[in-house]
Amino acid sequence: MGQPAGVGGEVAPAAQPAAASGPGAGAQAGAAFGAAAGALGKLGGGGPVSVSHSGEGFPFKDLVMGGLSIMKANLIPSLILVGPAFALIILGIILGFVSPMLSMVALLGNLYMLTLWITLPNYLIGVRKFQETGQAMGIGDLLSFADIVPKIKAMVCGALGNMVFGLGSFALYLQLENPAASPVDCIKLGYKFGIKNLVPVIILGFILGFVGMGFLLGAAIGMPIAICAHYLAYTIKKDELAALAAAEGINLG
Repeated sequence: MGQPAGVGGEVAPAAQPAAASGPGAGAQAGAAFGAAAGALGKLGGGGPVSVSHSGEGFPFKDLVMGGLSIMKANLIPSLILVGPAFALIILGIILGFVSPMLSMVALLGNLYMLTLWITLPNYLIGVRKFQETGQAMGIGDLLSFADIVPKIKAMVCGALGNMVFGLGSFALYLQLENPAASPVDCIKLGYKFGIKNLVPVIILGFILGFVGMGFLLGAAIGMPIAICAHYLAYTIKKDELAALAAAEGINLG
C-alpha cells in the first residue's frame, strides 16, 4: 500500500538506515524512548504517518514516534484495547493487601486480555484504514465480528510467529492482509524474513517490548504505541517481503 505523507499534518523527515548492532543501535533505541516520552504529553489527533527508510535494519526512532502519532490520533480505541485489563490487574493487586479474596479482581483483567483475539485484528485493520484514508477508528470498530475466522487465523499466525524471539512476527500482518494465503506460508515467510534480518528484528523486538511494557508511562499506553510501531515496521518492509516470497516460491494469493 502507498504511504500517506505527513505525521500529524507535517511531513516526516527521511530516516537514515538503522545500524544493525553495536553502539549505533543502542543510541537509536535511547533516542526512540526519549523522543516518545517527550512527545506523549502533546496529546491530540493527527494525520496518517509516513516513515521513509531504505537499506537494512529499521528506523527505530521514527517507528516509535510514528506509533505514538497513530495511537494519539486513535486515542480512545487505543486505551480501550488493553487499558481496562491493566486497570483490573492493578486494582486486584491493591485489593489483595486488604483481603486475599479481593485479589481475584485481577483475574478479570486476565480474562479481558482474551478479548485481544478479536479486538487486536480489528485494531490493526483500523490502523491500516487510518494510514490509507486518515479516518480515525471508533470504539465500535474494535468489536466487529465480521470475517472472524480469517482474523483468528491471523492471530494464530502471530502467536506462532512470535514463539522464537519474535522472528516470524510479521506473519500476523501477512495473514491478515492476505486471508486467502495459507497460514503455513505466512508463518514460513515471516520466519525467513526474520532469520535473514536476524539482528535488526531482535533489536526491534527488544525496543518495542520495552515500549509495550510502558517505559515508565504505563502499559495501557505503551502497548498500543508498540503495536502501531510494529505495524509500521512491517509496512516499510512489504516490498522486501514480496521479493522474498517470490524468491522462495511462496504464494500469498
